[in-house]
Formats: sequence, C-alpha cells, structure tokens
Amino acid sequence: MLLAYRLIGVAAGPEAELIALLRQTERDGLRLSIPGTNAPLVSRSHHFDRFSVRLGPNGDTAEVACTLDFTGKLDATEVSSVGLERAAFEYRDGRWRPVAGLAERRGTRRFVLQRQGNKFLFSESIL
Repeated sequence: MLLAYRLIGVAAGPEAELIALLRQTERDGLRLSIPGTNAPLVSRSHHFDRFSVRLGPNGDTAEVACTLDFTGKLDATEVSSVGLERAAFEYRDGRWRPVAGLAERRGTRRFVLQRQGNKFLFSESIL
C-alpha cells in the first residue's frame, strides 16, 4: 500500500498523496482518542470530502482541511458527527506522516454529547 501512495505522489503531487492517505482510512477504519475518556472513539463508517491542501514553504509540511462525516461508537454510545476537520502532516523518511492524528479536531476539541432518541450526537462546545 505504501508504494501506491508514493506512485500517487510522483504522478499527481503531494496534494493527491495526502488526500489518498485520508481516503484509505475510510476502508481501514479510524480510532480517535478523546480527552477525558478511557475508550477510543471508533468509526463504523466515515467519509472525508471537500479537501483543501496547503503545503508549507519548504514542501515538507502540509495541512489538509476537509469535511468529515463520522459515525461510530464511544464504548457503548453511538456517535454521529459532521464537520470541519484539519490534519497536519510532515514529510519524513520519504513519506507523509500525520503530526497529531488524522482527525485532530475530533480528538483534541471538547465535545458535548447530545441525546436524540436512542443516539447521541457530538457537537463542539464553545471554549
């Protein structure tokens, strides 16, 4: 799989390679740490879309902004979330690597669980 990302990067540039890395998680799954919880937030399904890639001045850092439609579980709690996501990357040892995770806003922001029927929805709290 790593070779496929490198070929995409060579053929279409780093922007396409970074988008492909995020898209790969749609098949592989996504596990996110949420501050204040012991269990990870685990995706059942998720979809990244509407990408904007900004490369750093030296071409060895990048930030990807996109939307993330996420459905999953936090322990036994069903979670749905739709919103803006940002992920920072650095190019090291011949490949792009996430600096702090692929869904930083889901993992580092404070969220409020809202019950709707038998499901809970995440919404960002205002800090």
